[in-house]
Amino acid sequence: MICENFYSLTRRSWAYLHQNFSGKYRVSKITTNSLPFDYLRRSSSHNQRFPDGIYIFIDSPIKISGFYSDQELSDFFISNGDFKKNEFEVISYISGAREKENGIEYLTPVNDLPKSETEG
Repeated sequence: MICENFYSLTRRSWAYLHQNFSGKYRVSKITTNSLPFDYLRRSSSHNQRFPDGIYIFIDSPIKISGFYSDQELSDFFISNGDFKKNEFEVISYISGAREKENGIEYLTPVNDLPKSETEG
């Protein structure tokens, strides 16, 4: 089941998105088919802003958390832990390089935390 679902993910369109000053996006294709992302290259008026990062296209671009690169796709990094203050370490299993990424988006819970069910 894992292999079948992973195969379907690799058949999807993947790209690195970077918004230029003009509002249009630079789309660096990761997979051979980046056609679903082409509308971002042509127009500067979009309903949604996409922060720089790696995206998969499933009905719309979806940002992949924990997976990092740059516009040139020169190296790929995966979260490696060591979360301190507001940053964490990422590692490349291609080059062995380690870098720090901003982790401020992970400091605030997405939803309110549930009430505690324990009593003192």
